[in-house]
Amino acid sequence: MADRPAPLSGFVEESKLMIRFSNALVLAFTVTFAVSGQNQAGTKPAAGSESEKATAYYNFSMGHLYAELAGAFGNRGDYLNKAIEHYKAALKADPGATFMFEELTDLYIQAGRLKDAVTEAEEMLRQNPDNLDSRRILGRIYTRLIGDTQQGRVNEEMLRRATEQYQKITQADPKDVEGWLTLGRLYRISSNSVESEKAYKKALELDADSEEALTGLAAIYSDLGDTKKSIDMLQRVTSRAPNLRTMTALASAYEQTRDYPNAVDALKKALELDPQNSRLRRALAQDLMLADKLDESLALYTQLAKEEPRDAQLQVRMSEIYRQRREFNQARAALDRAKELDRDSLEVRFNEVNLWTPRAKRTRPSRP
Repeated sequence: MADRPAPLSGFVEESKLMIRFSNALVLAFTVTFAVSGQNQAGTKPAAGSESEKATAYYNFSMGHLYAELAGAFGNRGDYLNKAIEHYKAALKADPGATFMFEELTDLYIQAGRLKDAVTEAEEMLRQNPDNLDSRRILGRIYTRLIGDTQQGRVNEEMLRRATEQYQKITQADPKDVEGWLTLGRLYRISSNSVESEKAYKKALELDADSEEALTGLAAIYSDLGDTKKSIDMLQRVTSRAPNLRTMTALASAYEQTRDYPNAVDALKKALELDPQNSRLRRALAQDLMLADKLDESLALYTQLAKEEPRDAQLQVRMSEIYRQRREFNQARAALDRAKELDRDSLEVRFNEVNLWTPRAKRTRPSRP
């Protein structure tokens, strides 16, 4: 019985990928030989020369293309093997390109071949203990296998192995910024704040503008309760290149010290980067209230309540502001709306009691 033809859609998709592959192949060859041609024929290129970089570029491009083909066609073994071979050749030509280790490790993970990768790298290390390429691959794989640190599910054995590899990497190559940064993260997961701080500081010595080193140090100081140092680190980051993550972290640090005016400024800058972020707008409304900027806070809460009319907590916050402004009828009306939305809310009941408490005993709203 004759084989059934492949579905037309699959054929078209494969054709498109192969055309793209061919075009990229031509481009890779063109760049490789254009750069290599600048070197004298018949001479051996020096380490780090343009010729070696061209070779690395070609092999990296080919590896990336084969990896895409493998992903598009169910991790086909022949494509995966070719991708791995090209990535290895690229790393041999340019060992300093750390992003290639990431690509190669991701490819092993994509292929479900972590055991093969570990076995291969360990065998290479047995033959040559100074092979940093193998250590970097091992370190990245062990790091990937640590688990979900956010949920507290940490594989202690993998954490130990990853830390051991990066200790050896940074000892052999003290200028490896990425190695120091990774070591800082691993030590923090191990709750070794002293060594984590040392690793991040070493990374900063090599790259004074490293955002990851600065934010890593900020996290360490926050863990230790030294909020002032944490703020100093975050200010250094945000003064150069503010982004959403660092601005919100800075706002949070200010909130911990009850410096709500500066928290407000940080959140406003964060919202300039993401104006429709509802979580940030809520945080800003809250900090405006705690900074005694009641009119701004009320205006923002009113807008949020229009957008989310079923949210009882927004009505509670508005009631607190009205109460502080001694507009008790409006405060009562906002609480009534909150009670309609959530009759079982303890917060609503607390605010009701607070509203009718004699003025001298009224308490200032606290941050939830």
